[in-house]
Amino acid sequence: SEENTNHQEIYTIKEYEGKIAVFKNSDKKPFTVYEAYISLLPEQDRQRLQNGIKVDNTTDLQNIIEDYTS
Repeated sequence: SEENTNHQEIYTIKEYEGKIAVFKNSDKKPFTVYEAYISLLPEQDRQRLQNGIKVDNTTDLQNIIEDYTS
């Protein structure tokens, strides 16, 4: 799996076309877009997503995505 490679993946969770998306490293296009509209979230969460939330492991990534999409 990709997790066994030596370089550290950095994921950024942020808004993409009005939805929650995950970007890998400095990619311009998301590798996952969720059917979760940021307009439905509280202002504070929308603000965080517009700034981008950086995480460096898939566990944190999953937890944050679950928080926003459940």
